[in-house]
Amino acid sequence: MNDHQTIAPLFAQGAESMEKVKTERGRKRREMILEAAGKCFLENGFSGTSIASIVKEAQISPGHLYHFFSSKEEVIQAMAEAQMDALTEHLGSNLEDLDGSPSVLANLVCDPLRHGPLQQSLLLELLAESGRSPELARIIQAHSARLSTLIASILGDDPNIPDADQETHKSLRAYILLALMDGMRSLRLRNPGMDVDEVHKIVAKLVAV
Repeated sequence: MNDHQTIAPLFAQGAESMEKVKTERGRKRREMILEAAGKCFLENGFSGTSIASIVKEAQISPGHLYHFFSSKEEVIQAMAEAQMDALTEHLGSNLEDLDGSPSVLANLVCDPLRHGPLQQSLLLELLAESGRSPELARIIQAHSARLSTLIASILGDDPNIPDADQETHKSLRAYILLALMDGMRSLRLRNPGMDVDEVHKIVAKLVAV
């Protein structure tokens, strides 16, 4: 074996390690930009936030931002993907091995009340913006389909519905529960001092009907 054959694998390993470092560094930089953008969006709304304000908050140059995102709209879309992915993962882990009892469904609907108001406000902003952005609407609709499938998987059959229509009925019920969750996000804004335990009891009665 010559020197080139001996050294070549070492260079390959070194290049692979450097690529991993670059990938990890890029992922962290991208997350930092999204975090800064989230703060700006919450303070000024989507229309009131500029690329200049995002890079100022992130303490980076515009060139660094444009390395990851081509426009503010792309930043918003990436944020929507991240927020919805996190929500899907959160609900998926919480729904595992659960049944569709009124108490469990009330826990699901009231889940937004147990998280920070800033996160919930950002999700409401994203929902509102999706009415103006077809691409953002597509992202939210795709994730909503995944979420509704997760929720429908724990729902029991309705004895008043024919067997052939059960799956369609469960899917519709799941979407309604998702809409109730969105309503809980606005409820926190309407009445920040509410008793969450009392809200849970009322919701449990509603979903039991």
